[in-house]
Amino acid sequence: MLGTHTGAAARAWIAAGIVCCLGLAWAPMASAHDAANCAAFLHEDGASYANSCTFPFQGYPIGMAAKYEPNALDPVTRPSSIHAEVTLHPAFGPDQSLSMECYDPAPDPDTGIQPAKYGTTKCLQEYNSPQTDQQFTLVEPIPTEIVSMTCAAHSHALYSRNYAPGGEFACWSTVEARQDLEDDGILGEIGY
Repeated sequence: MLGTHTGAAARAWIAAGIVCCLGLAWAPMASAHDAANCAAFLHEDGASYANSCTFPFQGYPIGMAAKYEPNALDPVTRPSSIHAEVTLHPAFGPDQSLSMECYDPAPDPDTGIQPAKYGTTKCLQEYNSPQTDQQFTLVEPIPTEIVSMTCAAHSHALYSRNYAPGGEFACWSTVEARQDLEDDGILGEIGY
């Protein structure tokens, strides 16, 4: 019986140690979720490179930055593109897009077609309060209670699976959240 209790105690101590270590490893990620920003790397998603992250809304400005970088070792030069956008999640009603987005290259205003661009593409856009600014395309009235937002970025650039491209993006809600991304070097990695 003594061996059984000792074995159980040892397993309990090992489990507690693992939980403690995992908790410490996840602590920065948990605190990042409390911030009014999020950032992630693009990854292969079907025929495109894409990803998304969700963060709490805490005020304006709302901003986004994104970068897509073809692999320098790829012997074939291909056009490059990046697109990032933010979707609002109101407390009541359906999710809402306010056309908060950035592109590189920017679509032609007359045709909507993106011109070809080679090499690294990156974009940055920041929006102020829709009640005081005319930057938004309002399809519906702005929700009075925004709970959270989803930041999504993607590139439809062709790429070789043998030479995977890279890319990352970040979004924020408040000047302080943008400053946190700058202080952490994330906006610098994207090129801003």
